[in-house]
Amino acid sequence: MMHFEYLNLKFTGSKGCLDEGSSEEMFWNQVRLIITQNGVTTVKNLAGGIERIEEHLNNQLAHYTEQGWETLSVKKDEEEKPSHYLSNTIHCILKRSVKLEPSNHFM
Repeated sequence: MMHFEYLNLKFTGSKGCLDEGSSEEMFWNQVRLIITQNGVTTVKNLAGGIERIEEHLNNQLAHYTEQGWETLSVKKDEEEKPSHYLSNTIHCILKRSVKLEPSNHFM
């Protein structure tokens, strides 16, 4: 018997500056990867900033393809907000088939 497993990858990146020009200005440039599989979520901070979000996407897809996962969809959203704030989100759904061995418990 076969069934399917699903994997959700969400990359969120943001870059910007708060209080630009003041003595307390704060800059950030970060990417996080949120992985959800079988109801369990893991969050990872990725190096390199928002400029490398596509590279992170390609690396993760290559990694999961090697493990038998198939990409179902990839959706990208970019937006620029006032005050020099840039955000980027990439949402991927992957699936793979898993063969279940028959069990004697149901006989």
